[in-house]
Amino acid sequence: FWEAQAGQHAAAERSLAAGLKADEESIKLLPEGDVRRAMVDAEGTSRRARIKLTQGDSAAAYDLASTSARQLEQLSIASEDVTAQWRRTLQDLLGTETEAALRLGRYSEAEATARRAIAMPRSSFAGDPLRGLSTRQVQLAYAIAMQGRGPEAQAELTPALEFYGAEKKAGARTTSFRLEYAAALVASALAQPPDAAGRAARQRALAEADAELAGASAEVRQLSDARVLAVRIAAARASS
Repeated sequence: FWEAQAGQHAAAERSLAAGLKADEESIKLLPEGDVRRAMVDAEGTSRRARIKLTQGDSAAAYDLASTSARQLEQLSIASEDVTAQWRRTLQDLLGTETEAALRLGRYSEAEATARRAIAMPRSSFAGDPLRGLSTRQVQLAYAIAMQGRGPEAQAELTPALEFYGAEKKAGARTTSFRLEYAAALVASALAQPPDAAGRAARQRALAEADAELAGASAEVRQLSDARVLAVRIAAARASS
């Protein structure tokens, strides 16, 4: 994934192929009809969709993620440990589907998918279920704001801004934090009203988002997600 983020597409494809090959071998060890076969396949599709998104092929990412998510939702899961795996994979797929829809300008679809993800029970995301929830709230708020419903977007975004604000006060400075918080600030900027106070708040949020990206290393600023955020910041500033 990080190879794709850095633009090392050939290396990313090789890594993906190796991972998918390992998946094929693990599937062979499972009995026919075992639901874990479908789970392993869905996890591979999730990785493939995310790499397509990172490489700029949002349409392919959307198709892969949406198809696999719907197949996963139709599975009958009984085992508790498989349920946890199912939930994590489905949330990953829905997240990729939402982001692909956002990049394609399909905001109503992105909103619907983000709401499906938020409605799911919380699942661990890098050790913190609140972080996963916050990323989905940011996606939802961005989709709503891009449809011109600023007050509603602000309401959806408030818990995520509180979460990231607390993380920043606690000293969070990782690459993932900077990118996620900058995305939240962009959504906040877009959700502001068109009056003078709203325009000022928009500029402050965009300046803070810029600062988060500027505080990262040069290598981080060249990552695919960072470049997408830089474009969104510029577009939001130009539209104000």
